[in-house]
Amino acid sequence: MSIQLIEPGEALAVWREKINATFEFLADFADDLEAGAIGAQGPQGYQGPQGVNGGVQGPQGTQGARGYQGSQGATGAQGAQGTQGVQGVQGAQGVQGAQGASGGLPGPQGAQGSQGSQGAQGSQGAQGSQGTVGAQGSQGSQGPQGTTGTAATGYKTTSSEPFSLPDIGQSRQFLVGAGLAYLPGARLRVAVSTDSSKWFEGRVTAYNTATGSMTVLCDLSSGGGQSGTFNSWNLNLAGERGAQGAQGAQGTVGAQGSQGQPGAQGVQGAAGAAGAQGAQGPQGAQGAQGAQGNMGFQGPQGEPGAPCL
Repeated sequence: MSIQLIEPGEALAVWREKINATFEFLADFADDLEAGAIGAQGPQGYQGPQGVNGGVQGPQGTQGARGYQGSQGATGAQGAQGTQGVQGVQGAQGVQGAQGASGGLPGPQGAQGSQGSQGAQGSQGAQGSQGTVGAQGSQGSQGPQGTTGTAATGYKTTSSEPFSLPDIGQSRQFLVGAGLAYLPGARLRVAVSTDSSKWFEGRVTAYNTATGSMTVLCDLSSGGGQSGTFNSWNLNLAGERGAQGAQGAQGTVGAQGSQGQPGAQGVQGAAGAAGAQGAQGPQGAQGAQGAQGNMGFQGPQGEPGAPCL
């Protein structure tokens, strides 16, 4: 199908004709509604040619007339009867009527009946609440003092044996008081009596309660190997060493130090051996042709030829 191009003025005229035809159709349609039934709709007409793009849009058509209301339909048949509803709840009971008047005169009082048997013993009553606490009595007089107990074997003692502070892992044997409570494995501290800053600790490896001879293995010292020998010592029990604490958090990184002075230049090293000669490279491309040289001088004229015979 080919599209026919028309001028804008012609397109406007065509749209006006179509609008007028639409109005005429609507007027005829309204007349047909008033006159009687409308006939069957005719076949759809062919599509008109497309107007030129950019033409003026025609005005909107008026709304068509409203059609007549149809006649009311016939009444439908009566529906089937519904199922019986459930029984309602029972009503409240009515108020009781007033008592009727009493009959004749009351009869004579009957004789007193015999005494009934004794009833069973009742259950025990609940326990009463606890009474309030009485006032505190006065303090009794102090009892007589007890007899003095036997002296206990102790740990505190002294020694006058001359020896130096041991290093960790070294043992020292010396005499102390007899009859003490030390057993092998007990931990004690041995300090110089005239200078408490010099001491060592360790475990008892041997003790003779009769002679007072004691041997101590050093595992902690204020300074093993210090010069000098001491001959006045105080000894007593020492507490167990605590477990090693957790490692502390790492400290912050310190500021970078200033750059040091550049060092002196080192001595120049000896020259290295000459390397092997490299392989010959590929032949280069042919160069461009040189410019033509100047014309040479003319040579001397040749000798005349011999005459023809």
